[in-house]
Amino acid sequence: AHNHENIFSHMIEEVLENFGASHELSEFFVHLITDTINIFLLLFFIMFLVSFLQTYINYDRLKEKLVKLNNVWVYLLAVGFGVISPFCSCTIVPVLIGIVNLGIPTSVAICFFTSASLLNIAAIVTMYASTGFNFTLTYIISSLIIIFVVSLLMSKFNIKDSAKTYGVNNCCNHAHFNKKYHRIHDALHNTMHVFRGAWIFIIIGVVISSATLIFVPLDKITEIINNNFSVLLVAIIGLPIHSDVFTILPILLMIKEVSNGVALAFALATMSISLPSVILLSRAFKIKFILIYTAMLFVLSVAIGYIGIVI
Repeated sequence: AHNHENIFSHMIEEVLENFGASHELSEFFVHLITDTINIFLLLFFIMFLVSFLQTYINYDRLKEKLVKLNNVWVYLLAVGFGVISPFCSCTIVPVLIGIVNLGIPTSVAICFFTSASLLNIAAIVTMYASTGFNFTLTYIISSLIIIFVVSLLMSKFNIKDSAKTYGVNNCCNHAHFNKKYHRIHDALHNTMHVFRGAWIFIIIGVVISSATLIFVPLDKITEIINNNFSVLLVAIIGLPIHSDVFTILPILLMIKEVSNGVALAFALATMSISLPSVILLSRAFKIKFILIYTAMLFVLSVAIGYIGIVI
């Protein structure tokens, strides 16, 4: 559960109540301020660390390895490549196009892209720090199931026939550096890039979760989330929104308090694809390919969410 019982929280609450705010309104602002600060700090720490470590990775060499390997090893490498890949969609999509241009099979390219969306290292570390070991492990296993099922099904498509003749630009810098100062500068640059794209969505998410927790009775929240259609509903809501682990965290933690299955479906749907990702993909791939890929992710996220509730 969210725990705001600390000196800082009491100070905020006392100041607000001295200005005439009701207890409920004071609690709302305590949730809003402390959750926002916690998520911002988590974002800066994890993204800086991940971005710094990524400066040591030679992505060109990894892409060459993907071309040379075959059978199960190429899929395992594609998953690993996705896990350590740059965080933002605007970087993942150009890398995907580069992989396709190297002649790598459709299923392997999709395996990489889906793992980069669902299992990037920043998402895994943040999920573990926020939701604990059991939920994170379930999320990882569910993501791997989705990755391999979607990769297998999309192997029926010729990705080159589905691709357009032009690519997209890489908005983030992931060059290799020799000096630690340049690595730190690059890590800070990438961290700020993610922060600029996520901060407003984080605040919106915290406002929604804080208002719901304070002003909506717990039994009503439980009733809504435990509804038979809740998994389907959160997947529909989650699929198009701007999706990274930091922006969905406030809502995810609120849902998880009531149902792990619904929270899992929400996390999978929002992390796997989003409207910004679809827009970027549409600049590189034909709409039929994108729609089928998105539909598969949606169906699998919902199915796993319902299985999670039953189990």
